[in-house]
Amino acid sequence: GTGLRPRGTLVRPYPLALRRRRRRWWAVGRGGELRVESGEVVSEVALDPGTAVRLGPYRLSIVAERCGGPPRDEAPPRDRTRPLCAADPPPAAAVALRWLDRDGRWEQRRLARGETVLGRHPACDIVVPDASVSSRHARIVTDGDGPVLEDLASLNGCWLDGRRIWLAGLAAGAALRLGSFPIEVLDPGGAPAEGARRPSARPVFPPGLADAMEALGIAARSPEPCVLLGETGTGKEVLARRLHEIGPRRHGPFVAVNAAALPRDLAESVLFGHRRGAFTGAVEPHRGAFERASGGTLLLDEVGETPRESQAKLLRVLEEGRVLPVGGERPVEIDVRVVAATNRDLVAAVRAGRFRLDLWHRLAVFVVPIPPLRERPCDIAPLAEAILAGAACGGEPLRTTERALAALRGHAWPGNVRELRNVLLRCAARAVAGVIDETAVRRALGGEAFVEASVACEVDVEGLMAAYSGNVSAAARAAGIARTTFRDLVRQRGRGRSGEAET
Repeated sequence: GTGLRPRGTLVRPYPLALRRRRRRWWAVGRGGELRVESGEVVSEVALDPGTAVRLGPYRLSIVAERCGGPPRDEAPPRDRTRPLCAADPPPAAAVALRWLDRDGRWEQRRLARGETVLGRHPACDIVVPDASVSSRHARIVTDGDGPVLEDLASLNGCWLDGRRIWLAGLAAGAALRLGSFPIEVLDPGGAPAEGARRPSARPVFPPGLADAMEALGIAARSPEPCVLLGETGTGKEVLARRLHEIGPRRHGPFVAVNAAALPRDLAESVLFGHRRGAFTGAVEPHRGAFERASGGTLLLDEVGETPRESQAKLLRVLEEGRVLPVGGERPVEIDVRVVAATNRDLVAAVRAGRFRLDLWHRLAVFVVPIPPLRERPCDIAPLAEAILAGAACGGEPLRTTERALAALRGHAWPGNVRELRNVLLRCAARAVAGVIDETAVRRALGGEAFVEASVACEVDVEGLMAAYSGNVSAAARAAGIARTTFRDLVRQRGRGRSGEAET
């Protein structure tokens, strides 16, 4: 051929072309972007003195032109260019990859020399069990210069430490993501054996959430609102943050607002902001949640509890993309991706007149149901591992026996992941030699039942409902328990739906 071929297999074929324009040499990317040594990513760059392009571990720059005069544009003779790969490649460093399989167990692979293809297709060297991963998503080439990852024109991309990459070296400690599937890059000396369960402090998205994660991957590509539907404790805020992290707004702010906690007379100030002197006590201007989240994502948690009088203004903000602070005269332009989360049946709330139909339709562009924990017992093991890793806090590792896991899988988990966390933290406090056995689990589950029974006995349901004019949400907040739990207590005490006058 007529081109320059760096040694090894670290650079994709024909990554760029050298062209002569306006008496300067230009590096022009072919089928991808170029990374300048300064860190900038461009489609083309002039190779002036001091400017270099990175090709994997190599450095390409123009050192000299041995000619009497400038060559003619766009047709440089072969002997008049001297692109030089002069930088020493980084030393080789072996790494291992670790990920969760469909059964919630750790899989680990030490990268051998040569090429390793990752993707969803069964013929790949590493089969990645995730719908956001392409059939042949990426390859890792390992030779004397260390492992280098190359994106194989995947749909959802390769991400390294939060940045999308097309060609990059891998080092132990890096956070790799193919589509929405996380993979840990480890030092092989400290990596666990295949199938072993070891604590991980990172958020876990286990196999039972595969459908929800696939839906999140689709929704992440759009700026339109998304609704997360799930019971209390299923991890709606964790998934909302995940949606933010895998989308194009990941470098912007993530702001969460609990609509159930909004004071009725200050709801609009919290959401939309206020100007100085807008009301008694407004001594300073305040930027509302929408304005603070501009350029990023706003989570409206428990959106079904939004005061009815604020719903019309919320709809207008979603339609127009601007907010009018309380006491303000000029609207403020905003650019916000809204994610709404709720444990309520909003369609039923619409029928009951507690939630606006037009607001529901504006929010429900993407609707992602989150299954309760009782419907996905396969997730107990990876969730328990993540929770116990946090409980260990760098101390003695905690592990569960198989019989303990079986006991956990047999529980109904009305409080979902939040309840699982409480049970495991009680187990961790009593663990002997870092082991949580079946006895500890059943004792902790008995404590959970005792807590629920205590709540039922001690809460003055009738008094709270009378004090808060039948508003279940307000009464539940005053009791310090979940709204759904309080609602069940209301029904058990014979008040039924007649006591659920909610706004």
